[in-house]
Amino acid sequence: MVSSDVTSVLLSWQPPRPTHGIITGYSVGYRRSSAADGGDMTVIVVGLPSSLHYNVTALQPFTNYQLQVSLTYLFIHL
Repeated sequence: MVSSDVTSVLLSWQPPRPTHGIITGYSVGYRRSSAADGGDMTVIVVGLPSSLHYNVTALQPFTNYQLQVSLTYLFIHL
């Protein structure tokens, strides 16, 4: 997390090393912490592998959220 206010949070990340493949993109998921036992996670596909940040907006003020960043990659078998 880089910065936040009461209704948004700016996430930033670094690509993993080594990846054992070609990174094709990222996705950001979030949900209210109170929904962690079965609530649906909202997932946004960030897109390009060069995108290393995303601003999650329209969050409810003063509410705790779980956030995750996932990557997709093309596996390379050597």
